[in-house]
Amino acid sequence: KLKEAGPPFYPHVVMCPDGSMLAMTYHTPPVHHCFSRRSQDLGEQWEPIVKETGLKLWAARMNRFDDETLIVTGRDIEEHATVAYFSADSGRTWGNKLVIDKPAYKGSYAYSDSIDAGDGRFWVFTSSPQSEGKGDIVGVLLGSG
Repeated sequence: KLKEAGPPFYPHVVMCPDGSMLAMTYHTPPVHHCFSRRSQDLGEQWEPIVKETGLKLWAARMNRFDDETLIVTGRDIEEHATVAYFSADSGRTWGNKLVIDKPAYKGSYAYSDSIDAGDGRFWVFTSSPQSEGKGDIVGVLLGSG
Protein backbone atom coordinates (compact mmCIF):
# COMPACT_ATOMS: atom_id res chain seq x y z
CA LYS A 1 0.00 0.00 0.00
CA LEU A 2 2.86 2.42 0.74
CA LYS A 3 3.94 2.14 -2.90
CA GLU A 4 0.49 3.43 -3.90
CA ALA A 5 0.53 6.31 -1.42
CA GLY A 6 0.72 9.67 -3.13
CA PRO A 7 1.76 13.13 -2.15
CA PRO A 8 1.99 15.36 -0.20
CA PHE A 9 5.45 14.57 1.08
CA TYR A 10 8.03 15.76 3.63
CA PRO A 11 5.87 17.40 6.32
CA HIS A 12 7.64 19.82 8.64
CA VAL A 13 6.51 22.03 11.55
CA VAL A 14 8.08 25.10 13.18
CA MET A 15 7.17 27.43 16.03
CA CYS A 16 6.86 30.94 14.57
CA PRO A 17 8.03 34.23 16.10
CA ASP A 18 4.37 35.23 16.65
CA GLY A 19 3.75 32.08 18.75
CA SER A 20 1.82 30.17 16.09
CA MET A 21 2.78 26.76 14.71
CA LEU A 22 3.30 26.50 10.95
CA ALA A 23 3.15 23.13 9.19
CA MET A 24 4.37 22.79 5.61
CA THR A 25 4.45 19.99 3.08
CA TYR A 26 5.23 19.61 -0.63
CA HIS A 27 3.30 18.18 -3.56
CA THR A 28 5.29 16.80 -6.50
CA PRO A 29 4.83 17.96 -10.11
CA PRO A 30 2.56 18.67 -11.84
CA VAL A 31 1.16 20.52 -8.78
CA HIS A 32 4.72 21.42 -7.74
CA HIS A 33 4.38 23.74 -4.78
CA CYS A 34 4.10 23.74 -1.01
CA PHE A 35 1.02 23.74 1.18
CA SER A 36 0.92 25.14 4.69
CA ARG A 37 -1.40 25.16 7.64
CA ARG A 38 -1.26 27.23 10.83
CA SER A 39 -2.35 26.68 14.42
CA GLN A 40 -2.69 29.47 16.98
CA ASP A 41 -3.26 27.07 19.91
CA LEU A 42 -0.36 24.57 19.78
CA GLY A 43 -2.10 22.24 17.36
CA GLU A 44 -5.50 21.95 18.99
CA GLN A 45 -7.15 23.57 15.96
CA TRP A 46 -5.78 24.32 12.50
CA GLU A 47 -6.61 27.07 10.04
CA PRO A 48 -7.49 26.12 6.44
CA ILE A 49 -4.75 24.79 4.16
CA VAL A 50 -2.92 27.48 2.18
CA LYS A 51 -1.56 26.81 -1.32
CA GLU A 52 1.96 28.28 -1.26
CA THR A 53 2.18 28.62 -5.04
CA GLY A 54 5.23 30.89 -4.78
CA LEU A 55 7.21 28.21 -2.90
CA LYS A 56 8.15 25.64 -5.51
CA LEU A 57 10.32 23.70 -3.08
CA TRP A 58 10.88 19.97 -2.84
CA ALA A 59 11.35 18.75 0.76
CA ALA A 60 10.88 22.15 2.37
CA ARG A 61 12.51 22.53 5.80
CA MET A 62 11.70 25.50 8.03
CA ASN A 63 13.60 26.97 10.97
CA ARG A 64 13.88 30.16 13.02
CA PHE A 65 16.62 32.24 11.40
CA ASP A 66 16.55 34.83 14.18
CA ASP A 67 14.04 36.20 16.71
CA GLU A 68 11.85 37.71 13.97
CA THR A 69 12.64 35.73 10.81
CA LEU A 70 11.86 32.25 9.48
CA ILE A 71 13.94 30.49 6.84
CA VAL A 72 12.67 27.75 4.55
CA THR A 73 15.12 25.70 2.48
CA GLY A 74 14.61 23.04 -0.16
CA ARG A 75 15.10 21.94 -3.74
CA ASP A 76 14.08 24.30 -6.51
CA ILE A 77 13.41 21.80 -9.28
CA GLU A 78 13.23 24.40 -12.03
CA GLU A 79 16.56 25.97 -11.04
CA HIS A 80 18.20 22.64 -10.06
CA ALA A 81 19.50 24.22 -6.86
CA THR A 82 19.09 24.30 -3.11
CA VAL A 83 17.48 27.61 -2.24
CA ALA A 84 16.30 29.52 0.81
CA TYR A 85 13.45 31.97 1.28
CA PHE A 86 12.94 34.23 4.30
CA SER A 87 9.82 35.46 6.09
CA ALA A 88 9.56 38.40 8.50
CA ASP A 89 5.85 37.75 9.19
CA SER A 90 5.89 34.22 10.64
CA GLY A 91 5.58 32.50 7.26
CA ARG A 92 2.62 34.42 5.87
CA THR A 93 4.80 35.68 3.00
CA TRP A 94 8.20 34.56 1.74
CA GLY A 95 10.85 36.43 -0.22
CA ASN A 96 14.54 37.26 -0.65
CA LYS A 97 15.29 34.00 -2.47
CA LEU A 98 18.90 32.91 -1.98
CA VAL A 99 20.65 30.13 -3.93
CA ILE A 100 22.51 28.01 -1.36
CA ASP A 101 24.02 25.40 -3.69
CA LYS A 102 23.88 24.36 -7.32
CA PRO A 103 25.19 20.78 -7.66
CA ALA A 104 28.00 20.11 -10.09
CA TYR A 105 26.62 16.66 -11.02
CA LYS A 106 23.25 14.97 -11.40
CA GLY A 107 21.89 13.02 -8.48
CA SER A 108 19.89 13.40 -5.32
CA TYR A 109 20.29 16.91 -3.97
CA ALA A 110 18.77 19.62 -1.78
CA TYR A 111 17.56 17.59 1.16
CA SER A 112 18.42 20.35 3.57
CA ASP A 113 18.47 21.32 7.20
CA SER A 114 19.69 24.36 9.11
CA ILE A 115 20.93 25.34 12.53
CA ASP A 116 21.61 28.56 14.43
CA ALA A 117 25.37 28.92 14.90
CA GLY A 118 25.11 31.87 17.32
CA ASP A 119 26.47 35.39 17.00
CA GLY A 120 24.20 36.18 14.03
CA ARG A 121 25.44 33.17 12.03
CA PHE A 122 23.33 30.36 10.59
CA TRP A 123 24.39 27.10 8.90
CA VAL A 124 22.40 25.56 6.04
CA PHE A 125 23.37 21.99 5.12
CA THR A 126 22.26 20.22 1.97
CA SER A 127 22.87 17.02 0.06
CA SER A 128 24.76 17.86 -3.12
CA PRO A 129 26.57 15.60 -5.60
CA GLN A 130 29.95 17.35 -5.88
CA SER A 131 31.64 14.45 -7.69
CA GLU A 132 30.44 11.96 -10.30
CA GLY A 133 28.22 9.27 -8.80
CA LYS A 134 28.81 10.35 -5.21
CA GLY A 135 26.57 11.96 -2.66
CA ASP A 136 28.09 14.75 -0.60
CA ILE A 137 26.98 17.20 2.06
CA VAL A 138 27.61 20.91 1.61
CA GLY A 139 27.38 23.46 4.41
CA VAL A 140 26.94 27.19 3.85
CA LEU A 141 27.39 29.67 6.68
CA LEU A 142 25.06 32.66 6.46
CA GLY A 143 25.38 35.93 8.38
CA SER A 144 28.37 37.44 10.11
CA GLY A 145 29.62 37.05 13.64
